[in-house]
Amino acid sequence: MNKPQTENTATRPDRPLCTTREAANRLRVSERHLWTLRNSGKIPFVLMGKSIRFDPADLDAYVDQNKVTLAT
Repeated sequence: MNKPQTENTATRPDRPLCTTREAANRLRVSERHLWTLRNSGKIPFVLMGKSIRFDPADLDAYVDQNKVTLAT
């Protein structure tokens, strides 16, 4: 399981955190698939009490890391 981030991004207006629904919409995947990515350690998350939030920068990094370029 991922360790919660220690940086307090929730108080930074330039980096608002996403809910599970917002993060899934941003990635265009189901909430269930996002849950699978989160639990497999592929996408980091922030644990705030019982609430789970996602840093948009982490979502963007996940997309960048999974881009595929086909050789021609």
